Amino acid sequence: MEVVCADCGHVHKFIVDVSDFSGFVCVNCHSYFKGTTLATLTFVKKFEVPKILQWAKLNESIQFKRMNYRIITKILRLTTTGAYGNEYVGLNNGNKNPIYLADGVDYTSVLHAISKKKVIVTPDSVCKFERGNYDLTYTDRQRVIYAEGFVFEDLDTESTVKTYIRTIDEDRFISEEFIDDDIEYYQGSYIDEKSYFSLFDFYKDYKFTSDLVGRKFEKLGVILVLLIASIFLALNFKQIGSDVYTFDETFKVKKASSEFIGTSFELKGEVSKTLLLV
Repeated sequence: MEVVCADCGHVHKFIVDVSDFSGFVCVNCHSYFKGTTLATLTFVKKFEVPKILQWAKLNESIQFKRMNYRIITKILRLTTTGAYGNEYVGLNNGNKNPIYLADGVDYTSVLHAISKKKVIVTPDSVCKFERGNYDLTYTDRQRVIYAEGFVFEDLDTESTVKTYIRTIDEDRFISEEFIDDDIEYYQGSYIDEKSYFSLFDFYKDYKFTSDLVGRKFEKLGVILVLLIASIFLALNFKQIGSDVYTFDETFKVKKASSEFIGTSFELKGEVSKTLLLV
């Protein structure tokens, strides 16, 4: 599937087929277009490239639980509390349910969409899904400040997000998003950072490079130590020898008269000593 940017002419090639989108953002010139088909995409605005690190690349292959996904969406959101959050959407041609990867300052997670018909939210803010109870923990408003690829929402509209954490397993959660006058639900799991970042080529390349540089510096360090030692020996070879000192030591201590010291004693020494320093 190819998408040609109407602004800069950049050609985006996707291995998977994407449908039901509401817009597209060019990876090259960052132009945002609205439209539900490639033929109806209409220019809206251009995004400023953020300085926040985004791990994924468009069309990148992601392996998760023996499934292969291709990244079709990158989104960077900013909440009203000032927190940044990345979101990546992965699609598999043989699997109609996309994967959602999300990370922020203090979390890394994997999510998938669930039917809102299966979700019950009680008046006391408890979310019920598949015999599990989730307590409302976070509520915030957020807006999109950058995106790439296909988008499935109006990027000019703020959204409200609520996070419900499972009561008996805090690694599981339900995300509720109110956007475009509709509510969407996602079930997610928090995973450790290493497992999450290892999904992306950027991290793999960084890890490989850092390990390679580390091994080179380790070898260089050994060579440097040996070189310094060799230079030291060469400069000080003539000064390394034997010095002989001859002296007399005589120790004389008067007899102790204090009753607290115990038996009186004398220490005398009149033998010549020789000290050899090498």
